[in-house]
Amino acid sequence: MWPSEGSVAKEIIPIFANEGVKWIATGEQILAKSLNREVSERDKYRPYRARFDKSEVKIIFRDTRLSDDIGFRYNSMPGKIAANDLIQRLYNIHKRFASENEAVCVCIIMDGENAWESYKEDAKEFFHSFYSKIEEADWIKALTVNEFLNENPPHHILNNLSVGSWINGNFDIWIGEKEENKA
Repeated sequence: MWPSEGSVAKEIIPIFANEGVKWIATGEQILAKSLNREVSERDKYRPYRARFDKSEVKIIFRDTRLSDDIGFRYNSMPGKIAANDLIQRLYNIHKRFASENEAVCVCIIMDGENAWESYKEDAKEFFHSFYSKIEEADWIKALTVNEFLNENPPHHILNNLSVGSWINGNFDIWIGEKEENKA
């Protein structure tokens, strides 16, 4: 589940677990804060188990750059060129980790962005080209999060899931002004 705005905190893990939520997703800045260090590419492309108060949920992290490029950069490019760029970048990620035994989970997550409206013809050319390339490739597999996690149960633990959202890894966008604080 993608919580609203990718908002998470360790204290909500028991609530998610009690309600049957198997996995959550948020931004990679939350991962950096949770690990208390800079995030490597390997860190952000693996699933984790977030634990708190004897409860646990699986957690994945949004690739900020790839997701933002789809939302804000590729719309100014011809669809085929944008799709080629995205596929090439995914292939480069694949090559960096192909020799490892651990699967790579690259999460492209768009939260409420209506990016397709800013693409020519609602991104039809981009989608057709991108999905055709995925079908042709033998090195990539498009899966749902459930499918990936069932095939690749997480082994890495996060015992201190940081508080925040996918936007800057905090809640600053929603607090600070009088009407926001009142809400």
